[in-house]
Amino acid sequence: SPPRSGLEGALEALNDTLVTSRYFFKPIRTRRLVAEALRVLLDEIEKPCAQRTENLSARCGMTFPQDKTASNGVGAWIGASNVAVMERSLGVRNELEVAFAATRILLALRAFRLEAGMLPETLAELVPRHLDAVPRDPFSGAPIHYSRQKLKVWSVGRDLKDSGGGELGHDGEWSPSEDKEPTYRVE
Repeated sequence: SPPRSGLEGALEALNDTLVTSRYFFKPIRTRRLVAEALRVLLDEIEKPCAQRTENLSARCGMTFPQDKTASNGVGAWIGASNVAVMERSLGVRNELEVAFAATRILLALRAFRLEAGMLPETLAELVPRHLDAVPRDPFSGAPIHYSRQKLKVWSVGRDLKDSGGGELGHDGEWSPSEDKEPTYRVE
């Protein structure tokens, strides 16, 4: 049959190249790369963000190849995409942990206020009656921040810099500071 032209022809040529050449994509090698990357990520998952290895993709050997036609270039690109998604999910996990810890703290603060008629000066005053321990900030590994004067609880966030948490916006809601520190109002 005559060769096709346009997009249909290009797709057919690409399909023929990928089917006839194992040079661009090697499934077994790709699986091995992704499995090793998962092992590295599992080693890092329990560490606070401040103690994690910088650039996990490079540590895993999973960077986006410049040339997808190199040996297993397509497989390396697929693996690097997976690692990038997993790496971002670690940040989301930290944000969820902050939200959970802040909720526990806010409930403990409310219980303390009902009993004592005022808020504690520090979160340590909530231990052991209302909390087993002061929750740790998953980003820094240090205790989560609290200010009785500013009526807020916050985490340092992804940039690991403490800017004092978010400020009360004109709409009455807390908005993150420029550094995106997760911040919660004490009521």
